[in-house]
Amino acid sequence: MNTIHCPHCQNIVGPSDIFDDEIYVKNLTDEVRILVWILTGPQYLDSRTIHVKQTWGRRCNVLLFFSSVENKTFPTIGVNTTEGREHLTAKSVFAWNYIYKNHFDDADWFMKADDNTYVIVENLRYFLSTKNTNELIFFGHHFQAINKNGFFSGGSGYVLSKAALKRYSTTPSITNKCRKDGEAEDAAMGGCMEKLGVEVGDSIDSKGRSRFHCFDVKSHVFGHYPKWYYSYDSHGAKKGIENISDYPVSFHYIDPKTIILVWILTGPQYLDSRTIHVKQTWGRRCNVLLFFSSVENKTFPTIGVNTTEGREHLTAKSVFAWNYIYKNHFDDADWFMKADDNTYVIVENLRYFLSTKNTNELIFFGHHFQAISKNGFFSGGSGYVLSKAALKRYSTTPSITNKCRKDGEAEDAAMGECMEKLGVEVGDSIDSKGRSRFHCSDVKSHVFGHYPKWYYSYDSHGAKKGIENISDYPVSFHYIDPKNMYLLEFDIYHLKLYYDQFSPISP
Repeated sequence: MNTIHCPHCQNIVGPSDIFDDEIYVKNLTDEVRILVWILTGPQYLDSRTIHVKQTWGRRCNVLLFFSSVENKTFPTIGVNTTEGREHLTAKSVFAWNYIYKNHFDDADWFMKADDNTYVIVENLRYFLSTKNTNELIFFGHHFQAINKNGFFSGGSGYVLSKAALKRYSTTPSITNKCRKDGEAEDAAMGGCMEKLGVEVGDSIDSKGRSRFHCFDVKSHVFGHYPKWYYSYDSHGAKKGIENISDYPVSFHYIDPKTIILVWILTGPQYLDSRTIHVKQTWGRRCNVLLFFSSVENKTFPTIGVNTTEGREHLTAKSVFAWNYIYKNHFDDADWFMKADDNTYVIVENLRYFLSTKNTNELIFFGHHFQAISKNGFFSGGSGYVLSKAALKRYSTTPSITNKCRKDGEAEDAAMGECMEKLGVEVGDSIDSKGRSRFHCSDVKSHVFGHYPKWYYSYDSHGAKKGIENISDYPVSFHYIDPKNMYLLEFDIYHLKLYYDQFSPISP
């Protein structure tokens, strides 16, 4: 029988020696308590820091923000220093001592990160679950530079044990000799930890792969490193997926540009039978999620469109929704997606796809049909995505959009015609192997080719079928009933593949 090395498993393994992953994760959340503090500034609260708060920061046991200016609303804790890189060390010194005085008993491990760091908190807990917080130790992405013992990159985040934090804040005879201000707070902290006798912990996994990363994912995969990195990195500045742990803890320089607003075209008769299931499954992963119906519902909520319910008024709903979003949410996202109440979107894959695109270009994406208009149109059921520039052009060029269709069925075809008039490019969402990302039918239909006759003349890419013609990173499927929405949730987010060296087929 295979066993899992986990110091907490005795609390969650039942008589049958089977434990549930969700119980394990919950147990780690309670027993490996992590406080993370973010080094930020008032100028970054809206452009960077809020996105930490709204994404991975929610999974920390305690999350604190330190800035040169107190902000009671956000909130940030004010450090009495001038803003600027030359005072990063002063902020750090203040933060660590503040945390010791006010939050020492609230966590077992204490992490510093930047406002453009992304931390996979679950993987951090998993890594720390085998460590002893009563040891004088800290962890991070190690640089062998500046100090004898080197230091951990501040951008990747570094983690202090309870014992290390206590030593730092209760040994003034030593810490008074540490640097109190200046740039490179991480190097200053490394030097101080060295004076305090705190061990430089090893975070490399059993296969020699990195967990903490001081650059973004793309840089570590493709080796897009600055020259200085090659002489600083303690492990040879390796690149490639094969050198990144299966359980990475952090990445740095993560731009929150792939912020997605999704709006759902629905009706009052579908709120309980369809729309609520979008809200309870994939919709939770959108940055902004809106629902448009012919009737306002303040409880759900839906935004009411002053039109009669029915397919013959789908275009009127769509015209209203796009203009409403431009007026009320243009600054809340970089990309804007329309989907149906029986569409399923893998939001992470959508972000991944859009991460290499420029939202300032006049472009939109989806499952393309070469029909009705010269440039064709994108299926409304698969969902289609407008760039920021495309949405702005649509809502601020009445001399053109007034000539677009304002009501009727086939809102997707109407939108395609209007985008064509506006000069918005039809973007290509097919992957590098010629496989589809957006899908206008359910999974089964695209795997086995259960298509209606009209589809063969509409589809721009030959109405292909089979797993080999579906991207490994699909974005969407259509005609997903509620039961299958939850099945997709399980298959995508909960099903895990076990394999070992004896498996006949491995990834």
